[in-house]
Amino acid sequence: MLACGIVTFLMIAAMATFVSGQASNSVSGYIRDSSDNSPISGAEVHAENTMDSSDYYASSDGSGYYSINLPPGDYHVTVTHNDYQQWETDFTMGPYPESRDIQLDPKNYGGGDIGGDSEDGGFEMPFGDIDEDSIMTIVMILVSLVVVFFICLITITIALIVISSRLGKIRKELIALNEGQKPKVQAPPQYQQVPPPPPAE
Repeated sequence: MLACGIVTFLMIAAMATFVSGQASNSVSGYIRDSSDNSPISGAEVHAENTMDSSDYYASSDGSGYYSINLPPGDYHVTVTHNDYQQWETDFTMGPYPESRDIQLDPKNYGGGDIGGDSEDGGFEMPFGDIDEDSIMTIVMILVSLVVVFFICLITITIALIVISSRLGKIRKELIALNEGQKPKVQAPPQYQQVPPPPPAE
């Protein structure tokens, strides 16, 4: 009886371990707009088990929150919304709940994917994923370069004026020095005619 009890206990423990290993765990997080980080409601989350092709679905609420229960395994997850580009990634569900936030690109936005492999589509920006902060940084750099250019131009102009003025003074000093070293031309001597003495008597 004791042996039967031990065997029964071990079988129940094994079954409990197997069942707990197959129990579903939730994947939850927030779905937001990649351009302004605003919440997206009504986004459809579809997780397909790559082993048995079973499907699981969820959707985001008004705050962008979603939660989907998945048994452990490998999944291909797709997030869709009418106003956004499709977002997708491969995901392995472990034995514990996980939290994963997702950002979707608007259909008229050419930014890159965040956290997954999104399909191409929509207007593509000529310089790739450039957000507002990057644009402001580029503008500030350009403005700084223009300001530095004008400061250098003004400084060079003032320096040229000072150098030109100094050269003019040096030229005048050299001319004056040259004039002072020239030999003075002496006037020819003046001879006064002396009348001859009167004849002696």
